[in-house]
Amino acid sequence: MGASSSKCPPNGGLRVHRVYPNGPGDVAGIEPFFDYILDVDGYTYTDDSDETLNLFTKYVNDHENQQISLTVYNARKKNIRDVYIVPQKWDGIGLLGLTLKFGLFSCLDEGAHIVHVYDKSPAQKAGLMPITDYLLGTNLQLFYDLDCVRIHVANKVDKEVVLIVYNSVTETVRRALIVPRENWGGRGTLGCDLAKGYIHRIPYVKSLFTYPTIETFPSINSQSSSTSKDVVDTIDLSLGNVNNYYANTDNSTIREDMSPSERFNLSVSLESGGLDEKNVEVEAEAETLLEQKDDNSLDNAAPNKQPLEINLSQNDSSTNLVDENSSHDLNDTVYDDLGPAAEPVDKSEED
Repeated sequence: MGASSSKCPPNGGLRVHRVYPNGPGDVAGIEPFFDYILDVDGYTYTDDSDETLNLFTKYVNDHENQQISLTVYNARKKNIRDVYIVPQKWDGIGLLGLTLKFGLFSCLDEGAHIVHVYDKSPAQKAGLMPITDYLLGTNLQLFYDLDCVRIHVANKVDKEVVLIVYNSVTETVRRALIVPRENWGGRGTLGCDLAKGYIHRIPYVKSLFTYPTIETFPSINSQSSSTSKDVVDTIDLSLGNVNNYYANTDNSTIREDMSPSERFNLSVSLESGGLDEKNVEVEAEAETLLEQKDDNSLDNAAPNKQPLEINLSQNDSSTNLVDENSSHDLNDTVYDDLGPAAEPVDKSEED
């Protein structure tokens, strides 16, 4: 109990209930409601006891006009920062200009969420915004629930009340002056609807969240034509573009516009690093005969068609690789654009 040099993770600290304007704490950037002081110059003050608060007060008084380091935890940002401050006398109260009381890290469940502001109401004149504004308290009292708002604001009819307001869009804390009235023309004295509950709790700051991004993957063409790792295809995964991406033949490993023989020859050529023109023609003719056999079309061939002789001997340089009656020659070729290793193949078929 009391101050110590321990760095164990605490579950609470000296919560800042009030920051006096223009005081040392205000100048140093201390934030009311969300800030908790955990230690001073390495001495922790993280338990709920009168001794802890007295030791903190004594340490600050003993270091008047000397710079001290405060370790401050901010609940909405979920971070710990060091705040350097010089306790000193000024025009306000205390040496730090702060009102402190021990509290647990549960402040995001407190306050009051503004869900609606009525036209020409005291709330509208005070500049309160629906949905994005949260009432944190007054200069004298933090709002733990809606009853605190009723007691410390709504019942102060025709009196000026300074509200501490947090906006979840700008992520800032501000002061707003409101004058509750009974005859403003609507119900209630504030002219706004307030809510509590899980869906109305104060949100964390947006910087704590990471949002998914569209990933990029290297394309087939990029890998084969460039050694740079920076060349990638950007995939647009928005609605309606997924099917368009996979329907694009450039993004597929199987080309639908190629015949079976062309796909076969291309795969052989890519695996072997390229074949000579003679062997490519042999494989093309052999594939054609296999397709015709499967289709039972050999019996319907022209009677004057001479059978094709294929000699796979590498020593016979005079072997005929095509039908003598065919009108096609070896120059009738088609090129594939998927990679530089593809060799010209014969696209002719038997008549």
